[in-house]
Amino acid sequence: MLKLAERYAAAGLSVGVLALDPGRDTQVGGRGRVIDALDESRAFDLRRAGGIPAVRVALRAFSDQDVVLIDTPGLAISDARAREALRGLLVECAVDELHAVVPVGFADREMKDLLGRLVALGANRLLPTKLDESRFIGPLVTLAARSQLPLAYLGTGPRIPDDLMLADGGSICERILPI
Repeated sequence: MLKLAERYAAAGLSVGVLALDPGRDTQVGGRGRVIDALDESRAFDLRRAGGIPAVRVALRAFSDQDVVLIDTPGLAISDARAREALRGLLVECAVDELHAVVPVGFADREMKDLLGRLVALGANRLLPTKLDESRFIGPLVTLAARSQLPLAYLGTGPRIPDDLMLADGGSICERILPI
């Protein structure tokens, strides 16, 4: 999320980031390292919301932004109640693109389950991460085929925003068959 927000801001766009936290109807409080890093950024406006009223307030505040990014908590993927609450918040947000952000190094059975849950939430794009930590990039192609989602971006390392690139045929082929 941070890489994407920084990339949009570096391109001269005004960016709003809405961090969803189902069940916590507030705009304060933290959720960990990524949200803390977002808090420290001066490149974009960050709001938090755990319920529909707070989502509506945040979206009104972002009405003049060029891009609004929505961060979702990883816990909501494995907890059924939190996932249903998150689904309601995402419906209220009326997102155009929902990126399934997944590391390429997951075991196949874990990846299948994770992708199923993300697609059920409405994911319609794929953003594989940790390509720098994987010796074999072939699973990237399997991941795209299994999910039936188009590849949007590739997370290639920890540097923000340098290690986020558009997923295109050339960059993927270079990673699979370095020449």
